[in-house]
Amino acid sequence: MPKVITFFNIQNEYFVCKICTKKLRKPKDTSHSGITYHLKSTHPNEYEETQKAKRLLKLIKNEKGQQSIQSAFFQRFSEDFSQWACVDTVPFMAVKKDGF
Repeated sequence: MPKVITFFNIQNEYFVCKICTKKLRKPKDTSHSGITYHLKSTHPNEYEETQKAKRLLKLIKNEKGQQSIQSAFFQRFSEDFSQWACVDTVPFMAVKKDGF
């Protein structure tokens, strides 16, 4: 899955676009907004690839989260049901000797 940074090489104080070889000065902080803007405005197809990858990753993470929630729910339900079936219903299953 491509990230914006995969379309650039790093040379000293510059990011160099692998597609058009344009040099962009690296910011003092770790921001990638400059290279993101370059990719979005100059190479929209490649930028769209990164966005599709981002959406897919988000979807996968969300599905995994849903699965773990469902798994935890069924685990807890199973434990509670077992407790009820084995312990809480015992008086209903007991039979008195005198028939009452």
